[in-house]
Amino acid sequence: MESYIDMQARHRKEIDALPICYAFNKEQIDEAKEKLGDVPLATFGCGSVYRKADFGLITAVLDRHEEEHKKLREDYKELEDGFLYEMANHEFNINWQGIEDVLRCFGMTEDDLKNPQIMAAWSKALKRYWADIEANNKE
Repeated sequence: MESYIDMQARHRKEIDALPICYAFNKEQIDEAKEKLGDVPLATFGCGSVYRKADFGLITAVLDRHEEEHKKLREDYKELEDGFLYEMANHEFNINWQGIEDVLRCFGMTEDDLKNPQIMAAWSKALKRYWADIEANNKE
């Protein structure tokens, strides 16, 4: 199975390749229109602009990514590695909402930690995370 980090990198490349522009002012909207063509445009919000005709393509990629994330949740070793990566990515040790931030990356909430296998993956990742911090503090 593809590692969490490799999957994230591939997802970033696939999303970057989608025909979506971001515009936050009139000049950027004009640039998006020029790039995307003189066709009906739409938005997902947050400044995104895309051709209405590309909605199916964009949602198909995003839906596939969501399914791949769900599948990863079934491989508890990869889930553990993913938890560890996101703990470091979200500065888990100094972030007051670190648990929520990390779990959100996997479409999870704290309720998901009631699953014994998910909780085991979380606990192992957390133990590795603190061990890494301790090792780095000794250097």
